[in-house]
Amino acid sequence: MDTEEVRYTERQFHRMKLLVDRALEQVDDRQFFHVIDPESNSFGGIIKHVAGNLCSRWRNFLSEDGEKQERDRDSEFIIGPQDSRDELMSNWEEGWAMLSEEVSALTPGQMTDATAVNRGEAHTLTEEPPTYLQPGSEDDARSVVG
Repeated sequence: MDTEEVRYTERQFHRMKLLVDRALEQVDDRQFFHVIDPESNSFGGIIKHVAGNLCSRWRNFLSEDGEKQERDRDSEFIIGPQDSRDELMSNWEEGWAMLSEEVSALTPGQMTDATAVNRGEAHTLTEEPPTYLQPGSEDDARSVVG
């Protein structure tokens, strides 16, 4: 993998974030926090969880397990009175900034040779994404958010 491929990876992450940011610009606060049924999450709940995931997984991701002990994953699915849209979006931005900082520091050799550990399991950085993250998959992200 060369430097251009590393930069391409950065651009792909940026595009994913931009898609979500643009979608969220189209909803007001009521829609942002609306839950359509007890088995669903609001946009705010998903943003809270993904922000927690980004911060946990990407902080020191080459030297520490991605599932940090101080993370309370289950609480990320509970929207409390302290969870304003501004606060959740600030955490979202923090998580993406962490990912961007870590990815931009990667060398081509690290992209092909390094491993990251998550929940005690090592993964190469170039492994295929889980089936539910592959476009057009029968299993989509709705089945894993919850």
